[in-house]
Order: sequence, then C-alpha cells, then structure tokens
Amino acid sequence: MKEECDARWLRRELLESIEGSRRAEWFAVDQRRSWWSFAHIWGALIVCFLCIYAVREEPLPVRLSAGILAVLFIGSRQNALGVRVHEGSHFLLFRNRAANDLICNWLAAYWVVTDIRSYRAVHWRHHQFLHEANDPDRELYLLPENGGRRAVLRFFLADLAGVTAVKRLRLLLIKTRAATEIGSGVQRCHLFGIVTVQGALLAMAIYFLGAWPGITCYLLFWFLPLATVYPFIIRLRTVTEHYAEELHHSTTRPFVSRTSLTDWLERYLIGADMEFHLEHHLNPAIPHYRLRKLNLELAKRGVFERLGEQKTRVLSEGYLKFWRRLIAAASRRGQPQ
Repeated sequence: MKEECDARWLRRELLESIEGSRRAEWFAVDQRRSWWSFAHIWGALIVCFLCIYAVREEPLPVRLSAGILAVLFIGSRQNALGVRVHEGSHFLLFRNRAANDLICNWLAAYWVVTDIRSYRAVHWRHHQFLHEANDPDRELYLLPENGGRRAVLRFFLADLAGVTAVKRLRLLLIKTRAATEIGSGVQRCHLFGIVTVQGALLAMAIYFLGAWPGITCYLLFWFLPLATVYPFIIRLRTVTEHYAEELHHSTTRPFVSRTSLTDWLERYLIGADMEFHLEHHLNPAIPHYRLRKLNLELAKRGVFERLGEQKTRVLSEGYLKFWRRLIAAASRRGQPQ
C-alpha cells in the first residue's frame, strides 16, 4: 500500500521505530562525540595552515596549486563548523545548555561570523515554517521556476561571487547597529567574540608571516573561503535537502526533506553530519550520530518503499548526483521546442 509523503505519517512511523524501554537512549547527548568533532575539525584546519606555511617559498605553480586546494578545503571545514552551530542550536552538543552555547560560540560560531543565539532564532523558524513564505531558508533552496541551465547556474554561482556573504554581512551590521541603539549587552558581547577570534587569527598570521603577508594570508585563506566556498556548500547542500519543482505550484504545503545516501568523501566535504536530514526534520531532538540508525529502522519498516515515486522527496543518492540531475533537467527545459 502506497502512502502520501506526509510529515505527520512519517513522524508516526519514526515514533514507532524508537518505541521501547531504550527510547531515552535515542535522545541522549554524548559530550565526548562533541569534543571529538571540534578536535577533528580544528586539527584538520591546523594541518592545512601548516601546509600553507610549509610551501610559502616553493615555486609559484606549487604555491598556486596548494593555495587553491587550501581555499576549497578550508571552506569545507568552515561548513563543518557551521554544522556544529546547527547542532548547538538544538542543544545537542553538551547537556548543560549554558555550556552548550558558550563552547559552541567560541569554538565554532564566532569563527564563521555568527552567534548561536541569532542562528537559533532563525533556524527554529525554518523548522516551524518549512516551505512556507516565513521559512528563512526558502530563498536558499527555491530555484527559479522553469529556469534553464544558465538560470540555475547564475543562481548557484552567486555564492561564489560573494553575493550571499555581502547579504550576511549587511544583516550583521544592521543587527549590530540596532543592538547598539537599544543597548543590547548580549549582542555587543557576541560582536566582541566575533572580532576577538577573527583578530586573533589575523594576529597569528602577522606574527608568523609579517604584516602584509599575514594580512594577505588571512584574507586569502580565511575570509575568501568564508565569503565564497562556505556559502557555495551551504547552497549545494540546502537545495539537495529541500528543493522540489512542485514547491512552485503546489496548492498544499508538500513535505520535502531529503536524506543523502552518499559516499564518505561527500559526507566529509559537504554533508559534515547533515546527511540524514529527513530524520532530523522528523525529530530535531535526536543527535546526528543516531540518525543513520534511525534511517535503517525506517527502511526496515518499509517506509521508503511505501512512498513509491514520492520517495525522491525524502531520499537522494548524494549531493553531486542530485545536482547533475537537476542541471540536466534544467537544460532540457531551456532547449527550444
């Protein structure tokens, strides 16, 4: 028997999957995993910075090749820090909520020019108003209707040109100005945190490389990926998770939230623990490291098979495969009849 891709039905199936005496274990926060995730991300970044330092006197082709790879890799690790902010916004990093926010801000949020309090306020609206006009992420995943390949690529490549980063910076400045006017000590504290960590990174670059080389290094290997590669990955991931053509013309609110069943490299560079997005939207209180098991439980219950053709609303074969199909479909639309 086929079922409609309905969020309420899917949530019932999920709740039945985790029923039993061990149900509380699904929601338990493992703090050691959180510490390990931060150590893993920052360890990779430190190794990358050391490699940049090591090739500083190599021939230009070597420095150029290493520089391009470093920008792409650092952008992927900034994305991983952003995912840690996402986990923290659901209080899934540390059991103590104050510690959860404090550690998340200083080890992740401030480094990608945000704070967990502001992120949480926006992100919870995404869960509450998914696909509605009030969904703050809607402009990220809703591609142009009936657009050809060029329209889709223009929309996507705007991130690589820094357009999204400029919008984020503008919103940050507006928020900061408003906080100053109303005397918001909390927001000024977050601004201080952002300036502190960015200034510390810049100071370290200047200390090891000198004034102008250090400033250049900071701009090329932190600010540039933050303004281009990081938004590019967010767009790639978010469109894969939530875009469907029917969102443009459906009279009802369809439920589209995809889990990306992909290989380890895409998980590391793009997903960064956000691959099981269906399960996350069905119950955001479950930590990401238990969502794979939950996906298997749903599969055992035949949930995905019962969806029939609508299974594509909740599952994808990976981020790049999804985009290849999306661009191919856009190319067919753009061809003259």
